[in-house]
Amino acid sequence: MVAHEIGTHVARRTNGERSKLQLLGLGLDRYIRAEEGIATYNQQLVEGAKEFAGVPRYLSVAVAKGVDGTPRDFRETFEVIKDYRLLSSIKKNTDAAAETAYNDCVRIFRGTTCNTPGAIYPKDMAYFGNRAIWALVNKYSNAVEYFSIGKYDPTNEEHVALLSQLGILDEDLDELEKEESEQL
Repeated sequence: MVAHEIGTHVARRTNGERSKLQLLGLGLDRYIRAEEGIATYNQQLVEGAKEFAGVPRYLSVAVAKGVDGTPRDFRETFEVIKDYRLLSSIKKNTDAAAETAYNDCVRIFRGTTCNTPGAIYPKDMAYFGNRAIWALVNKYSNAVEYFSIGKYDPTNEEHVALLSQLGILDEDLDELEKEESEQL
């Protein structure tokens, strides 16, 4: 959690506020998906993950939203995800699969009546940005160096072009590295 919340969200805000483009402290337009993707990526590095996480949660959202053409309410989503959790479990523990599926559904249906098919709390869809961050890092390993500059989406070509044009990526990275070396 520390890597996720403080090591990413707080650090990116603080560094963004200190940058030449202080808007990076609040975040560029449509940065949230990458923000959660980077935060989850950083958390996963601490936990030793080798690939993006959260497939079951994304599947829960997709099932509820009706990826197959049939939006579902809480109960219907729970039944599908419970079966998925059981089938994908190594231990084949029915109670554990049901509990995990229930927790998935509570999370994605929070703040709703749970009775309207397809009506979910959409924030968890932002965590799917984790997949794009893993893909970016797998393609360009040095991209990680730029994550801490501020709240922008490193997978968004317009964000990267804007920051490059303003010289922010290189200048602010140099400044952050200088500050880190002075602290050591």
